[in-house]
Parts: sequence; structure tokens; C-alpha cells
Amino acid sequence: YIIESGTVDIFKKSNGKYPISTLHCSDYFGETALLSEEVRTATCVASSDVKCLFLVRHDFVRLFGSMQDVIDGKMFQSNLLNQSERKSKVFKLALSDLEVKGTIGKGAFGRVKVVKMNSKY
Repeated sequence: YIIESGTVDIFKKSNGKYPISTLHCSDYFGETALLSEEVRTATCVASSDVKCLFLVRHDFVRLFGSMQDVIDGKMFQSNLLNQSERKSKVFKLALSDLEVKGTIGKGAFGRVKVVKMNSKY
């Protein structure tokens, strides 16, 4: 889940009734569910009116590969394309070819930013 607006308190049993953290706009939670089928490790409770964006595991895997693939840097390898199709659809970009438009989320694995390709493409 990516918080679009509002605040969410994070609770763990070991901390009792007090939140261990409070998340705000652009923060995210639930990303560990993308890694495995394990039971959640914390409880997230809205502490104000909250709007969240979400992406279910099936769609995440279809778009990016498994979360482990994303961590390992394999997220652009598609199982749907054979090697020759892959080569014809891939082109090289440098960071300087992209313009950062904003941050849409941040969490345990870093920040998620929206970028736009420069006009030369």
C-alpha cells in the first residue's frame, strides 16, 4: 500500500498498545507480503482519514517479476518474451535521460520515484 494522504500507525505486539512508527503521504507498507506468503509482522491502523494506492501480488509479479527479482535487479527480464524479442524491445538509458517528477513511496527497500524520459526520445 502507498499512502496518498493521511497517516497510518504501525504496531507490533512487542511494543504493546503504542505505535512503533507513524507513516505519512508517500510512505508505504505491506511490501514484505510481496516477498513471501508469511504472516504479517505488524499491524497497520489508520490514525486519520487515509487514501491508499495498492497493488496486489499477482499484478506486481506480472509487471515486475517477483519481489526477489526486483531486489536482485532482474525485474526487467520478462518470462513472456524469448531472447530475440527481448533484444528488439530493450534500449539503453542513462540516468541523465530521465527527469524525476516526484517520489511516490519510500520504505524498507528505498524510494519509488516517477520519472519521465527526456524529449530526445
